[in-house]
Amino acid sequence: MHIVKTSILLAALLAFPDKTKPESKQAPATANNLATSIQQAARLTKQKEYSRILVVVRHLTRGKAQRPDTQLLKSTRATIAKVLKAETINFVFSDAVDKLAASKKSSSAISFRQFRQFETVEDFDIILTADIRKRGKSTSVRLGLMDFRKRLMNKPVALAGPAIAKNGSRKSTSKNGNTTGKSPAIKVAGGNPVVTGAATNINGRRIPALNQRVLQFARSQLGKKVGNGECWTLGNEALRFVRAQTAIGYTFGREVTMKHLMPGDILQFRSVRFQNGNSFVFLGTPDHTAIVESIQGTRVTILHQNADGRFVTRMTIDFKNMTTGKVTAFRPIP
Repeated sequence: MHIVKTSILLAALLAFPDKTKPESKQAPATANNLATSIQQAARLTKQKEYSRILVVVRHLTRGKAQRPDTQLLKSTRATIAKVLKAETINFVFSDAVDKLAASKKSSSAISFRQFRQFETVEDFDIILTADIRKRGKSTSVRLGLMDFRKRLMNKPVALAGPAIAKNGSRKSTSKNGNTTGKSPAIKVAGGNPVVTGAATNINGRRIPALNQRVLQFARSQLGKKVGNGECWTLGNEALRFVRAQTAIGYTFGREVTMKHLMPGDILQFRSVRFQNGNSFVFLGTPDHTAIVESIQGTRVTILHQNADGRFVTRMTIDFKNMTTGKVTAFRPIP
């Protein structure tokens, strides 16, 4: 009889488990998962030696009936900003880029064509995208990281409701993610570079590590002959020395706009003439290569060879005096 009662009691316990103990369920993904993924993107950016991230946050809506959730957009930006600052990453949110991104169909990932389009209105090296999707009560964010050549990350992160930091908000007073304060402005006059700020911090940006090493190499060669003494050789040997991608013809890396010019970038002149009063200088007959040393307003100091002899010399040019020809700027890439 005792055995029977014990069996009945055991069956009852199995049928009605103790509700005082929490049921074991798989923990839903939260903002911590998002923060961890953003951290991975930041560290990958550092590994690639890129210096500035453009952050694009979108709410991918399904037709006109669904409107973007502005609070969710703000809180996602706040989470990204918090993590990138903690990782000491230079980043920027751009209203101009947001408008360009919104002008296209927002149901798919940012394209490389859009990447090039964004470069015309903002200064950056790499893009971090956060595409938000809401389906019923579930919310997810797909994080993407891309440079001008390939996609480096494409990672979905599920969110349990509004799991992103609720008290975070994007400050309207500044769209720059620098931790050192408001960055100096870049103005453009007739397409010429007008940059304010110290030589080591152009437009609030740290000069990329590759640029710094290219510049260091070029300075170390002042008064010396590099290779065969040709101007092209100085640029190519600088890239080779820092283990960047070497030149392909007259392409010395990723093309950047002149208004985003930085020390360590490589310039390619094509039949360029500078004239100041009765004096004039030609660079490129038809081609000439030089490395940017410093920028002060429209005045750019370059390091080059095969100009005053087959050795490396320094020269300062003023782009406001450029009358003819074309100049293309390239940024060294790993």
